Amino acid sequence: EKSGGGKGILLLGSITLGAVGILALAKNNSDIRSQLEEWLPGTDKTIKIIFQEEGSYFDQIREFFENLKQ
Repeated sequence: EKSGGGKGILLLGSITLGAVGILALAKNNSDIRSQLEEWLPGTDKTIKIIFQEEGSYFDQIREFFENLKQ
């Protein structure tokens, strides 16, 4: 009796690869990027974080905590 775990990993890997491919395409294509933002609000911010378009995610977290101290 097989558990089907291999199929689940393959499915998850395929979905992840597809999502990364779409985000990489949207990074350089403003039409696709705006369409994704319309369908899934927050996509633009996600792309900016993943591809570090606004500085690194670590820098943003550090700034957040520094602002809390003030």
